[in-house]
Amino acid sequence: MTSPQPSPGRLTKYTNMGQRYLSRWVSWSGTVATPPGSPSKGSPSEGISLSPQPPRAFQPRSRASSKASNMSEKPPVTVPETSYPLVPKLPVPPLGHTLSWYLTHMKPVLSQEEYQETTKIVEEFGKPGGFGEKIQEELIKRHDSMDNWAYNWWLDDMYMNIPLPLPVNSNPGMVFPHQKFTSTTDIINFAAKLVTAAVDMKERIEAGDLDVDRCSARERYQPMCMAQYNRVFTSYRRPAIPKDKLVSVAEQQKDSQHIIVTYKNHIFRVEVAIEGTRMNFNQVVEQLKGVMKEVEEYEGSDPPPVGILTADHRRTWAQSRQLLAGDAENQKTLHIIETSVLVLCFDDPLPSKFNLATRTSHRASLSKRSSSFTMNSQSSVGNGEELTLRDEVNAGHQMIHGGGFNHNSANRWFDKTVQFVVTSDGWCGLCYEHSCAEGIVVIQLVEQVLQAIAADTQAPPPEETEEVHPPQEEIAVSEPQDSTVNNTGFPAPEEAAPNPTKLEWKVTPVIYRRIQESADRVDRLVEDLDFRILRYLGYGRGFMKKTKCSPDAFIQLALQLAFFRCHGQLTSTYESASTRRFRHGRVDSIRANTPQVLTWCEAMVINAPVADRLAKFDTAISMQTDIMVNNILGRGIDIHLLGLREMAKEMGLPPQEIFTHRSYQVANHFRLSTSQVPTLSDSWMGYGPVVPNGYGASYNPHPDYIVFCLSAFNSCEETSTLEFGRSLERALDEMKVLLESRVK
Repeated sequence: MTSPQPSPGRLTKYTNMGQRYLSRWVSWSGTVATPPGSPSKGSPSEGISLSPQPPRAFQPRSRASSKASNMSEKPPVTVPETSYPLVPKLPVPPLGHTLSWYLTHMKPVLSQEEYQETTKIVEEFGKPGGFGEKIQEELIKRHDSMDNWAYNWWLDDMYMNIPLPLPVNSNPGMVFPHQKFTSTTDIINFAAKLVTAAVDMKERIEAGDLDVDRCSARERYQPMCMAQYNRVFTSYRRPAIPKDKLVSVAEQQKDSQHIIVTYKNHIFRVEVAIEGTRMNFNQVVEQLKGVMKEVEEYEGSDPPPVGILTADHRRTWAQSRQLLAGDAENQKTLHIIETSVLVLCFDDPLPSKFNLATRTSHRASLSKRSSSFTMNSQSSVGNGEELTLRDEVNAGHQMIHGGGFNHNSANRWFDKTVQFVVTSDGWCGLCYEHSCAEGIVVIQLVEQVLQAIAADTQAPPPEETEEVHPPQEEIAVSEPQDSTVNNTGFPAPEEAAPNPTKLEWKVTPVIYRRIQESADRVDRLVEDLDFRILRYLGYGRGFMKKTKCSPDAFIQLALQLAFFRCHGQLTSTYESASTRRFRHGRVDSIRANTPQVLTWCEAMVINAPVADRLAKFDTAISMQTDIMVNNILGRGIDIHLLGLREMAKEMGLPPQEIFTHRSYQVANHFRLSTSQVPTLSDSWMGYGPVVPNGYGASYNPHPDYIVFCLSAFNSCEETSTLEFGRSLERALDEMKVLLESRVK
């Protein structure tokens, strides 16, 4: 997947572009004293001015020394200085702008009495000469001295300080288009191509050879920060007390590189580069073949399922890791896993009874359960009838959490950023640790990996190439048919491949007991996940654009209407908004809970006159679009509020009531946690809710349909993905009818 490339004139403009922020000149009232070179902007919702700076080459900084990232033990391999253009710093939004928008979002989720109380607190915080202005001035100084003034605070608040287990709560799962495996050879070849293409991508990242991601709207073609790509294959989230650490292992990967392969809880080290020399595809195949052969022939006792510990509460896992590391051999094994490029998990398919299938209408598939039972890799391969029955929702569970201790949750290492999952029935995908990079970056990489595999599968005829791969449907891998293939169906390596190294654990009775306790907790977490896929087939982003609506704002309004119908109120809503226009930018939060959206939802529910509903829809979607634009241009409120809160602590100020009042807890209790995760292929990404009584809702808008991944917890009596999905389908139907009435 490549970004649109600008004309040379635009490229020069954005390479030279800097950012002038207005924070210094905006008071609580929102009035702006215009600084030299900046246009007058009096409204909090108006744009940021851009002023030129001398061009400078992009210079990635070591995460060990940069103030813009969390502490790591080793500096990453840096990208060549001339690779990427310099992008502006993340601005500090005006104080009045943030506080005004904060009150706007709080009004529909608080009682009238609570809102009035909150308004007084906010006004006191933001008054001239008050604590807010003093803290704001310190934030501006921090902005001037750092690449990204918010990154450390944001990383800790979003990930490192959160002790919840990674599966379901943090790590998303991504399901790839279904593969057609007819033999073990197909499985191993596909896995080897995944690994080889991923290592190719890693080399391109380190060489600075990726096309620069560019904005597709709002300052179109503006370059985006590429720093997240550098971390995908070189980071590891290490459990620790009192908070986790995001560790860079790039230095250890400079000369030799390896991956970790797990199969039936056995863990192996597989080399992909030795002293600067890459293993070719055939050599990777030989090593994966050796892993499978050794496990299938293994007759000893089951290996200790240490991987299940990584799925537990983060502080519990930190304690267990300390116990493991007390043994020198275990410490060595931990180091090998932590310094790997990625983890490849050969999984047994989840049993079909893990879920069933249901359909809500002829135009939408709202599925939760399926009905097929595939016992293991041997029984599932080649059984076409069974392979078609295990559905994508079942596969989603497999990628998000593995299915529990008795299935594949111990066949994982959830701390590693990239975990490819390959099952014998063709459902393959990814589980990724979220702290080092956003979903869109990982999706970009994965889709390029899948495209590389597809291109390799659809190779030219024999006379045009040395190694032939006949064209296949989707991206399935078939047995090569040329002279480089031995009689087992595997490619014959040109040079002998190193043997995979099996990693062993020394496990004490105390650790065994902790493994069992972790397994029990993980199983309860897995059983509690209510997960469904809604494939809405009524229309897609094409219709939304035809009606001159932002597809993202349109879908956010549909989610609000669905929630309002289910619960009779709006709720604080989180949608990740990329801030990669700025240096080391990650995300801010696009909030959809506004008074305008509430008014429109009420009109829709009581079936107000069409003209009234249309007028209120126009007002609501215009407001939502403004909020989205504010966020992507660095004027979101959540990162700024976080910065004000954390800076007050660093200044030694007394706790500020704006952050201790109940309204702040309501503001950050996101019962709707949403994100747009677009793909070119028919892949999708899902995750769990972020609060016990909430929903997770990712969406992938295609031209003619939309894929929603909906999640909740079975233990919460207030939530149901079935009811929410039905309400969401109804909302989308009604919105189409409403907008089509405009032209009648």
